[in-house]
Amino acid sequence: MERDKWIIESRRPDGPLDFSGLQPESVFGHGAITGLSSDAIAKVVYQHVPDAVLAGDSISRWPALLDPRWIARRKTWGN
Repeated sequence: MERDKWIIESRRPDGPLDFSGLQPESVFGHGAITGLSSDAIAKVVYQHVPDAVLAGDSISRWPALLDPRWIARRKTWGN
């Protein structure tokens, strides 16, 4: 069982959170806030970009294939 969880955020190019426009939870569900496995992220990305190349060393950038403002980061708190 995979233990690593990822949250997905929308950020402006200069770093602050971006609450304008479509938000990650509208595509990835509530797990974008509470945490998703890399497999769960991959399933959603493949639904929208079937020819995506998802390498394990670039998980943080997978959501950007759907929206360039979106980035995943490891959930380091809670379960």
